[in-house]
Amino acid sequence: MGKNHGHVFVVTLADVLAGAEKTYQIAGTAKHPHEVTLTADDMKTLLRGELLRAKSTQGLTHTHRVHVRCAPAEDPPEWVTACAAEFSGKDEHEVVITAADMAAGSDKTYDVQGLAGHAHTLTLTAADFQKLKKEGAISIQTSRLEEDAHMHVVIIRYPPRKRA
Repeated sequence: MGKNHGHVFVVTLADVLAGAEKTYQIAGTAKHPHEVTLTADDMKTLLRGELLRAKSTQGLTHTHRVHVRCAPAEDPPEWVTACAAEFSGKDEHEVVITAADMAAGSDKTYDVQGLAGHAHTLTLTAADFQKLKKEGAISIQTSRLEEDAHMHVVIIRYPPRKRA
């Protein structure tokens, strides 16, 4: 959940299997309410194991963007990042660069939308992967959005620094 301050959003497998539209209260420990409604089509998306992006209702002048996915008991390797990434701006973009990507070291383009309300891509070249392995960090830019011409600078570290 984007910019979370105590909200809790849980979709049960029973809800997904039922396949009906449902509205969830996500107040959690926050002192104000929000709701997220998932449609029958959203439930089908989740049942297929796909990522779903949704938005909460407004509460105290803000909304939250949420990612919803039926989670396996253990994260598969393609969900686990081998790098840390810091994006300029406050849009909550994210990138998952897997251990397999690092090992392959081949040109690859990533969808870095994350919880942001708009999409960007980020392309790492074979040279970028080599530099990451050798120097431990690179600075790169995302794609530029056509409608407002903005982009983000991304600092990627490999391996990610351990937080104390």
